[in-house]
Amino acid sequence: MLQNIGLSKSSYLGIEAVSWLSRHFTYWYLEDNRFGRVLQEGDL
Repeated sequence: MLQNIGLSKSSYLGIEAVSWLSRHFTYWYLEDNRFGRVLQEGDL
């Protein structure tokens, strides 16, 4: 799969890490500012 889209394993893991950080920062921001979005079981 990774070779099909031209990503090395380290690039793929970096993208996954950034995605995880972005998602968790967004949920923290929404919760902290009382916009009502909280982490759900399937979000992790």
